[in-house]
Parts: sequence; C-alpha cells; structure tokens
Amino acid sequence: MDQDSLGGPAPLGQVELDDLLREVLVRVEGALDEKERLRLLLDAVVTMAADLSLDGVLARIVAIAGALVDAPYAALGVLGGGADRRLRTFIHHGIGDEQAAVIGDLPTGHGLLGLIIDRPETLRLHDIAEHPSSYGFPAEHPQMHSFLGVPIRTRGRVFGNLYLTEKSGASDFTAQDEEIVVALAAAAGVVIENARLYEETQRRERWLVTTAAITSQVAASSNYEDVLTEVADRARAAASADEAWVLSGSEPGEVVASSGSPVGVPAWLAEASAGSAGASAALDPCPWLRVPLGGDRVGRPLTLVLAWSTERQDAFDEVDQSLAESFAEQVALAIEVSQRREVDERMAVLEDRDRIGRDLHDLVIQRLFAVGLGLESTA
Repeated sequence: MDQDSLGGPAPLGQVELDDLLREVLVRVEGALDEKERLRLLLDAVVTMAADLSLDGVLARIVAIAGALVDAPYAALGVLGGGADRRLRTFIHHGIGDEQAAVIGDLPTGHGLLGLIIDRPETLRLHDIAEHPSSYGFPAEHPQMHSFLGVPIRTRGRVFGNLYLTEKSGASDFTAQDEEIVVALAAAAGVVIENARLYEETQRRERWLVTTAAITSQVAASSNYEDVLTEVADRARAAASADEAWVLSGSEPGEVVASSGSPVGVPAWLAEASAGSAGASAALDPCPWLRVPLGGDRVGRPLTLVLAWSTERQDAFDEVDQSLAESFAEQVALAIEVSQRREVDERMAVLEDRDRIGRDLHDLVIQRLFAVGLGLESTA
C-alpha cells in the first residue's frame, strides 16, 4: 500500500511540476512576507521609542499595529485607575474625526472590549457579532467582522488593550498576525513606561520651577497676602487642576484667594465658597487635594485646595501628592519669611519713632533749660 492510499503526502517525484513550483513560490513569498513584517516590527519599535510624549507614543502604536497586520481599523484603550477598570482614553485609527463625531461617544470598555479588560488575554475572532459579549455597533459605525485584541502590560500590570478589526484581503486574522501584535504590545509596554517616566520627570520639573518662582515672589513681597492669588494660580497650573483655593482658618475656612474656571467644589468647601468671587456650586464627589500652607499673621492655618472636574479624573490620578506638599511647605516658609520681614519693618519703624522721641525729648529739655537760664539772666 503506497502513501497516497494511506492519505499521506505524495513523493515529490509524483507531484506535478507546476504544482511544485507553485508551492515553492507560495513558501518563498510567505517567507519574504514574514521577513518584511519582522523588519517593519523592528522599525516600528525604533519609531515608537523616538517619541517621548505619551500621547504621541500611543498614536504611533495604533497606526503601526494596523499597518503590521493590514487592519484598516485599529484602536488602543487605556485603562483608568478606578475600581471599575473601564477605559479612560480611547485612541482610534481608520475612522475620521467627522465620522467619529457622528457615531457619538467613544467606547468606555463594555461588551467585547470589557471582556479583554476583565480577562487580559489575547482574543482572536472570526466575527465580532457572533460573540456572546458583543453589544453590536451604533447606527453610523462601520461594519466590522474579524477581530484581534491584545493586552499591553507595563510594570506587570495591564496598561491598556490593542484592538484590530476587519483584516484586509482575508476573513480572519492569522496566528502570525497574533504573534506580530503580541510582540508589538510587549515592545509598546516598554516604550509606554519610558514615556510615562519622561512625563513624570517633566511634572516634577514643573513643580520645582513653580516652587522656586512663587517662593521667591512671596518672600520678597512686603505683604504676602497680595500674592496668594498668584500662589493659587501657580499651583493650579503645576497640578493641571481646574480650580484652586487658598483658605484661611479651620475647616471649612474662609476663601482668601481663588483661581481657575468654576467646575464644582468639594462638599465641605461649599460653605466657604459661597459668596466668594469666582467660586462655584458644590459638586460632590469631585477629585480634590488639600495641603497645609502654614499660617496667617494672626495664627490661623492657611490651606491650599486643588480640585478637578469629574471628567478629568486621569489628571488627578497623575498628581504626585508629595510634590504638592513640598510646594506648600516651601510657600509656608516663604510666608513666614514675609511675616518676619513685616515684623522687622514694623520694629524698625517703632525704633525710629522711639529714637526720634528721645531726640525730641532731649532737645526740648535742653531748650527749656536754655530758656530758663535766659530768663534768670534777664531777671
């Protein structure tokens, strides 16, 4: 019994020459295609690493992932820091801004996208609609069928997920596509971490520059209360907050300076904000941060409060509280220096007045004595 009757492969000699050449060409083309994709993957890693800004890196990753596996639609969902683990950012490629505006709100991580969030594993599907977790698409959304989802990890935790759909020229993504995207996701995790460290360094530098500038201004001021609004402005900018207040007195305290656009205040601050210029209505919960700012000239505590709108929770999550506390400590020292300068200036004025008084006293006595002698002589 020969191999053909057993269902095994026929010897090469029995294969038609045309079929053999065709098979060789397919394998050569496959090898060349794989080599080209690996070269593109290497170029992609180098290209991603060249951009240090996180937003730029994420946009590059999405575009590169789609190009590597011939997917016209690609997206990257960044996980939020809350307990619900939904998407805080969704970067898409292949759908224009006008079409995206017509579609409506961006995904937040429910349905099929939420499945990869809850179970961070690679997922490859023939048709999105056939999966039980699929919610379907909005009316104006392009039709999508094939799907490939891959998690991106940094520091041992999932940073976000890559989503690729509608592979060009084929009904399904292949195992090779999956390997390429998994390799890209691994490299992207390193690049993303570097970008985050770079942005963290920039935030620290911004706080240090802000601290140096405002402490010098406060310490040099003859009346530190005149620059408390500047303190609120600088702190709000350094923390990328929406509103900032400087309070005087115990909680909730009196608002003595404010900065920013009204977006709502912590509930405990609503009473203090009522009637203050630029203050907004209470909106709780909204993310906020409170740090001590020393004391005023009569011994009441000063407090710096920073607040973010509920839509900007990610900006609040990125704030390093220790930097805000260090800023407040330096400003408190500068306020103390300013207060001591005020005391020194007042003491100098009082000493001058006392000296002038003594001089006048001595001068008047001398003149009176002289007048008395003159009168005695006259008598």
